Amino acid sequence: KIMFLCRQNKKITSFAIITFFNLLANNFTANLFIIFVSTYLGLGEYAGILLILYFSITLISTPFWYLYGKSFSNMLLLQIGIIISIFGFLFVLFTSSNNWELYLLVVVITGIGVGIDLIIPQIELANILDDNKNNRLSQIFTSLFSIIKKAAIGIAGGIALSGYGYLEKIEFSIHLLIPNIMIFYFFIPILLKIFVLILVMRYRNKFNVSVRT
Repeated sequence: KIMFLCRQNKKITSFAIITFFNLLANNFTANLFIIFVSTYLGLGEYAGILLILYFSITLISTPFWYLYGKSFSNMLLLQIGIIISIFGFLFVLFTSSNNWELYLLVVVITGIGVGIDLIIPQIELANILDDNKNNRLSQIFTSLFSIIKKAAIGIAGGIALSGYGYLEKIEFSIHLLIPNIMIFYFFIPILLKIFVLILVMRYRNKFNVSVRT
């Protein structure tokens, strides 16, 4: 029944796919944050502080995006947030234990970008559901997105932690010149983010989402 309803509501289907892959990318980095900071950067004693800094910046930027975004469409803001996250995360590629200070820039910029992720998808979903006068249908879609979020968290955790852990256990390198942690923490998430960016741009074009609300 849910699949049938999704086929009848193209906007929900497209937004569900965007939500899943965006959460998948975010949870890859979330699951491997401590491992990356501890093993790759050698900053295990500062992992907690960096995590607090990241979430503090994210929480501080969230109300700013809410107030600033009132004049713009939700999907445009989500697109901007993804671009900011991709830009900030690119600095991971140049970060090592010798210049770990560069990672502070990653934390600040991606924290600002993810601030959009905390609020815009929920607002867009609420707007889509408000357009639907069928209360039962809105409940079904709300439950569907709850499942999508849990699935993204579970799949990301399973692949990131189990996959990386297994490769390290058997001492197998996917690429001779690239550490496994960089593949799981950087390359997979950033490719997912680029894919989500393309999906958001297609969503805006397909449903004629204007720049301003």
